[in-house]
Amino acid sequence: MRQHSNIPLNDHLLHSLLAIQQQDRYISNESIHQIAVKFSLPVSQVKSVVAFYSFFYTKACGNYHLLFSNCPSCGYQQGDRNLLQILALRLKVQTGQTRADGRVSLDETSCIGMCDHGASILVNGQPLVVLEEESIIFLADLIEAAT
Repeated sequence: MRQHSNIPLNDHLLHSLLAIQQQDRYISNESIHQIAVKFSLPVSQVKSVVAFYSFFYTKACGNYHLLFSNCPSCGYQQGDRNLLQILALRLKVQTGQTRADGRVSLDETSCIGMCDHGASILVNGQPLVVLEEESIIFLADLIEAAT
């Protein structure tokens, strides 16, 4: 079991959970138990918080975690082009899955607040906006080229 001794008691619960997720790429049951002890909370309450927020994961995400908006304004549907499908095919990963090599996970979420920029995606939490098919292909090629 990995210990998270660097979580200060005076920190906020959400900040602590986010720090663990950034470090481990997900929040394990062991981490949930450690957080519950540190904050003197029932394990069920910490589990409820993790389950409530869609940006928390209880399964490991890929090194490149791609989160596409499915919002009509900033989502992956660009005219007759489905950018999510193009990216999934290019990276050989299914939506909602992590690729077998652990490098890439692809998922969709509700609006990410980029509606004024058109099609948008979060890559490891960082927004990429004004996406078109060419930029999606370029992104996929960059990810595949990274070692």
